[in-house]
Amino acid sequence: MIEKNLSADTVLKGAKLLEKYGGKYLIRAPGAIPLEGIDEDNNSVVISEWPSKERALEFWNSDEYQEIRKLREGIAECKVLVVEADAIT
Repeated sequence: MIEKNLSADTVLKGAKLLEKYGGKYLIRAPGAIPLEGIDEDNNSVVISEWPSKERALEFWNSDEYQEIRKLREGIAECKVLVVEADAIT
């Protein structure tokens, strides 16, 4: 994610909604330093964990999240992936 002054209110709204859908943040790290493939500054990394791929997609496609996405238009460029994998033990 390339952030350009994303408001604390927007971040808080997203965090509360993520929890509502059963997600939890594993990493929320502003100031990520790109080593390869990213030419921009002001990078952040966000990794969340979900009970299932379906639950993550319910969050992503919810009307509530669509409203939050509108708040970051023009101030954050995001690349979002859903990865389904077995737990690493």
